[in-house]
Order: sequence, then C-alpha cells, then structure tokens
Amino acid sequence: MMQVDGGTLVRRFARVAHANAHRSWTEREGAILELRAGGVLGVGEASPLPGYSFDDLATCIAELDRCWERLPVLDVDAPVRETLRGAVARAGVRAPAAVFALEAALLDLVSKARGCPAWVALRGDDQAAPIPLSALAEGATPEALAEAAASACARGIRVVKIKVGGPDGVTRDLPRLAAVRARLGDAVGLRLDANQTLPGAALRETLEAYAAFGPELLEEPSLPDALALLGASPIPLALDESLMRDDWRDRLAAAARAGFLAAVVLKPMTLGGFDRCLSVAEAAHSAGLAVIVTHVFDGPIGSAAAACLALAVRGPLMPCGLDAHGRLEHALAALDQTHILPFKAHGLGVDAVTYDEAKAL
Repeated sequence: MMQVDGGTLVRRFARVAHANAHRSWTEREGAILELRAGGVLGVGEASPLPGYSFDDLATCIAELDRCWERLPVLDVDAPVRETLRGAVARAGVRAPAAVFALEAALLDLVSKARGCPAWVALRGDDQAAPIPLSALAEGATPEALAEAAASACARGIRVVKIKVGGPDGVTRDLPRLAAVRARLGDAVGLRLDANQTLPGAALRETLEAYAAFGPELLEEPSLPDALALLGASPIPLALDESLMRDDWRDRLAAAARAGFLAAVVLKPMTLGGFDRCLSVAEAAHSAGLAVIVTHVFDGPIGSAAAACLALAVRGPLMPCGLDAHGRLEHALAALDQTHILPFKAHGLGVDAVTYDEAKAL
C-alpha cells in the first residue's frame, strides 16, 4: 500500500511555433503536478491547448490544487487502471488535461514502487515492441514543405503528416502535396489532417483531389454531420477531435459501420488520460480499426506519458505522432529518432536532469 503524503503544482511556460488548420500558437502554458509518497516522486503534466482542448489551464489548476490531500491509499499491486480510476474519482478531477496529469503522476509513483517502467505497469506485461514514429512536416511554401518531409525521411521516418484544409483549402494544398511527392516519390507515406475544416458541401470532391497523392489516411476531414452523410470515401479516414465528445462510442460505431474508417487518434491530453484512451483503443480494435497515439505539442512529461500509453496499447498500431517537436530537445527514455522504445527505466522514463530542464522551459 502507498499513501501520497504531499504534492506541488509547478507552472511551466514555453515559446513555441505550432499550427493546425484553424490557428497557430507562439507560446504554451501548463502545469506540472508533483506527487510524493515515502520519498518517491511522481510527475504529470496538464497542458491543454488553447482553442483546441475542451478545458483550460485555469480549470486544471483549480482541480489539481491540493488534490493529493483527497487521494485514497493506493494499492500498488491492484490493476493499474482500477487504481487510476478510483483515485481520479476520489480527488474530484474532471478536466481532461488535469485527469491526464493526475493519472500520469500516479502511474509514475505506482510503477516506481513496483520497480518497473510505467508502460509495463499499465500494459500488464513487458511484451511491447518498438513502434515507428510519424513526423509532422511544415513549411510556408511547397518547396519548404518538401524539404521538411525530406529531412524527416533522411533520419529514417517513413510516414509524414501534413496539415491540410483551412481557409485556402485545396487551392493551397494540391501544389504542396505535389511538391512532396515530386521530391520523395513513394518513399514516404503521407498522412493528412484537416482538423474538421473541409467544407461538407464538396467533401467527396475534395477527398478525391487529395486521393491523387496516395495518402494512407486523412484525419477528421469535416464536421461530424458532413461525415455522417459521406457514405464512402476515396481515402481511409481517422477520428480525432470527434473522440473528445461524450458520445464518442456512438460516433466511432457509426463511422466504422460506414466502412471508410481506418483508425482512431488518441491524444491523452485532450481525451482525459490513460483509462479513457485505452477504452477508446479497445473499442476501436473491436471494430477492426488501428490506433495512433499522438499529442497536442505537450511538454517532455506529457510526451513521455503519451509514449507509455502507446506501448501499453494492445492490437494494431500505426506509426505514432510522438516525434520530437518544438522545445523537446531533452532525452526521453521512450523516444529515439524513429521509434517509441520499450525502455527499462522505472516510471515514465523522465530522468532528473530532463525533469529539471522541463520545468525551466
């Protein structure tokens, strides 16, 4: 048994350069949750993405404030998901990023108490294999985008993700995709993400235009109502933002029945932690779908925790979007240049030096 006997919330801030089809970000704020039990430290990160996440940092901080005083005694030998579920409920934490932070810190503690990596404690065995990474390619011009994709391929990445859609839509995207294919041919798999910005009235025609470049899939092409009317798609699709809603099971089942769905995208910072993400993964695999684990440009602790989630998923996984980004310059046990690694360090695999640097970002 383990009693959490103290904790701290540490604010973090980073200068960033991130964008999706809706907007861009130049700075990120978050909070690191520290939990202590018998001299052991467990850490988690709450970094909701403004304008994307359903929660915000102020709510997360309010819910996590002194949450350690509301936690039950932890049975470190009990099934981890049951332990996480019970502790989150007892602490009264509900905001998705706050749940992820609390679950990560608890998982870090429990796995250190067990003397094993966090992914082993969460998975229940040590049989995970390395998982290939995909990389996000960005560039202001078609030539710059092609150069970014080529750079990723040069270090061994074989799937490149490209943001499409937005205000200029296909007019802007087709020359960009053509430049990437001209530069790399079929050496790279293309994964597209429209962040629900493709107009529903011409959705099929737009997908057919993208299909000419042979993408492996397209994430969240349009709003749910337009997707429900699609009927068929020339490109395999993936659910992402749709899974953030409470009716995610119905949306997943309906899209799977339609026959165009290939995968689900798990972002634990926006979905609300390990337990919910694993529930989505189990439902997806039952429907014959693959899983992709990624992030919302989380800091080092959130990225390490997301990598542990990926290693804990059973069933088909596609290359995951946990490639280093922005200020992730620090070594994480779970990540190398091309793969998520089944590491041996206890806990989340964030060493003391990396943790101290993460707090200073």
